Amino acid sequence: MITILHGDNITASRNEFIKRKQAAGSPIMLRGGTFTITDLVQVFEGGELFQESKNIFLEDLFARVKKGQELTSYTDYISSQGKEHDITLWEGKQLTKTQLSSIPQAQTLLYKVPSTLFTFLDELKPGNTKRLIILAQQAKHDVGEEMLLAMLVRLIRQLLALKEHAEIEEVKKLAPWQKSKLQTQAAHFTTEQLLRLHERLFLLDKKRKTGTNDLSLPASIDFFLLQL
Repeated sequence: MITILHGDNITASRNEFIKRKQAAGSPIMLRGGTFTITDLVQVFEGGELFQESKNIFLEDLFARVKKGQELTSYTDYISSQGKEHDITLWEGKQLTKTQLSSIPQAQTLLYKVPSTLFTFLDELKPGNTKRLIILAQQAKHDVGEEMLLAMLVRLIRQLLALKEHAEIEEVKKLAPWQKSKLQTQAAHFTTEQLLRLHERLFLLDKKRKTGTNDLSLPASIDFFLLQL
């Protein structure tokens, strides 16, 4: 059986990937771009006298392997092994219909970021604390506080770049309507405010990673919003 886990809700899809790997007997982990098709054949077939069903976990195959014939050789071979082995693929983004059709018999599980997170991010501006606290509670419930923090950091970085007309990669990739919406949001802040928010989020994340924060992460996010 072949299963593909994909989508922009990386936390949810990754958790499912890890859960499946932990539950599997003798899982074999492979990361796209670190093995050849010959290596893959060796993993599945391995020169054994009798074929045994294996639990194979592949991550970032589509993201790290070049398009075209090289990728086709991988997907064709993986497809041919689906009846004999349990194969789980994880991608940290939503795959296209064309990519999914390259392994047609796979069960696909799409993990989308709930709209509550984007609603919260859209409402981020000074003087909106009460509503932000309410929206943050729902977003934390839906996606977890770690993803909420990561998206907050990204948003502030984007707003600061737009405010200062800086050409960072995250801004270059924005669609015109996304850029216009963020420019309107950035107008609610001064450059000094955004720099201060960016510094506070940096310190919050650093304390979280080093275990030196006196508050829990959910409480730290609420405190951050109260001081917006």
